[in-house]
Amino acid sequence: MIVAELPTPTSQPESEAPMSFDDHPPTYVLVHGAWHGAWCWRGVEELLVANGAKVSTPTLSGLGDKAHLPLAEIGLFTHIADVVAHLRTEELRNVTLVGHSYSGLVATAAAVLEEERISKLVIVDGFLPRAGERWSDLLPDRAAAHYWEALGQSGGVSIAPRPVANLGVTDPDLLESIPPRLTQQPGKTFTEATRWGLDQLNVPGRYLLADGWNTVFGPSKQRAIDAGWSHRDLDGDHELMLTDPKLLAEALIEIHSPKSVKVRKVH
Repeated sequence: MIVAELPTPTSQPESEAPMSFDDHPPTYVLVHGAWHGAWCWRGVEELLVANGAKVSTPTLSGLGDKAHLPLAEIGLFTHIADVVAHLRTEELRNVTLVGHSYSGLVATAAAVLEEERISKLVIVDGFLPRAGERWSDLLPDRAAAHYWEALGQSGGVSIAPRPVANLGVTDPDLLESIPPRLTQQPGKTFTEATRWGLDQLNVPGRYLLADGWNTVFGPSKQRAIDAGWSHRDLDGDHELMLTDPKLLAEALIEIHSPKSVKVRKVH
């Protein structure tokens, strides 16, 4: 049985000053969204590394190369514990923690629990929750109804991947190549309410909205604005890390080098 032991916040010694970009290259931890795995970040990762950053891409339990794990035992708290364990075991500090889509819930909670390790939280076209909210609460009613239907069809175990065309993807090659790599999403990630949200967050945030499709994340962006976060709209679809990794890499590098961003190409 997979048990997500709920983590407790860690503290940083007072004598340990956080590193700045001037002293050390930034460290990005990129957390994928529903149905995906660490594989979806490879294009962005390569560009960030080529420009001097350090990058880490955990795969959440039950997804990607961990799809063999029993889905019925995996929920939102498991995924939060995945990211917290990753931050701790890799001994990461001064992290720019990036959560895409569903993993806005995961990354926000991890940033609350591990705030001494996080320099900035970035949500990419994803949810910015408050404590007590579920993924199902944050979707428009019509979309949530489709997800509930899919969950019921699996007996409450999982939710099948959504068509990527519904996420704004138009490239024929990607419409063909992305779906076979997507895996079932553990059902409890849709129904468990988070215990950690925006109101408990003590790290600065940036919101990146992909406005080149019929995005459902406008309310989360507005929450970010109301909370004083910086923000930027990106002309792309929801699968931006796969359809335009250069644009997303530029937006992430801009967080640390805002004056002039020209992404060095991967050779």
